[in-house]
Amino acid sequence: MYDIHPPPYELLTGTILTLDGFPGLVAVTGDLDEEFQDEHGIYKGEIVFYYAINMLYQPHSVIPQFTLDDKKREYHGFDAVHFMIEKGDSYPRADVIGARADNGEFVELFLKQLDLAKGVEVYAYRRPNFTSMIGEVVAVVKLQDGLAEPYVALSPEASHDLPPTLARYTRMCAMRPDGVAKLTKHLQQLMADSNSA
Repeated sequence: MYDIHPPPYELLTGTILTLDGFPGLVAVTGDLDEEFQDEHGIYKGEIVFYYAINMLYQPHSVIPQFTLDDKKREYHGFDAVHFMIEKGDSYPRADVIGARADNGEFVELFLKQLDLAKGVEVYAYRRPNFTSMIGEVVAVVKLQDGLAEPYVALSPEASHDLPPTLARYTRMCAMRPDGVAKLTKHLQQLMADSNSA
């Protein structure tokens, strides 16, 4: 019998925004202009992030909890997610146990039933349960005073004060707080730059 833990998650205090002209939700940390927040914010407080992989031929995503490869090696929590993305193509018959991202329903399948090419999806929730989903987050913005440029793309290595798995699987940038009026423009540039890399 295998030891299955609850799905792993990370926490970040911030605001979830929806922006005109930008596809997807944005998580922002730092001091956000109150008027901008009132206009675009849909949630403010502690954000719970779960990491999921889309199922092939189904409109659902799975939050991995446990993976067992062909050689009976076990991967738990975030290690299961990393293993699936980095080495999953070599182990199509690996067993995966997890929870559906939209409702927490138990899922057991083979790794080959997941769309690894799409990568990891990042979902935000109000609480560490599956009834409080806010939606899929496609970018994280860190508001920071003292930047030489109004906008700077961040690599996972440069994001040491953000949760590590969030930094690994999300597009990120730092911005000066006085530049939020151009947030959509900067995020579109971030997406274009990361898609061309």
